[in-house]
Amino acid sequence: MTTNKPRPMNPDAEAVYDAEIFPLMDRVIALCREHRIPMLCTFQWADDTHEKGASFCTTRLHFRGESERLAIATRVMMSNAVFHIEQKSTAGGGS
Repeated sequence: MTTNKPRPMNPDAEAVYDAEIFPLMDRVIALCREHRIPMLCTFQWADDTHEKGASFCTTRLHFRGESERLAIATRVMMSNAVFHIEQKSTAGGGS
């Protein structure tokens, strides 16, 4: 019988994020800014066993006219947690 137990997080997740994912996200963020596409993206790079506890990198771009669902998702993700937040705001484009 196969169990579907979650696998533990990669202990090197932060290094993987920095080396592999960040460059991709940098491009995604640039494209979203250029084309005025609201976005919310979060990566968890450390779990509760990390010396600082669970750690996240979050990017948020907002523009006038975005769905309220995106704003709600942002509030939900940011509640009841302490994590590193990297908020990308657009000059003059925010609501």
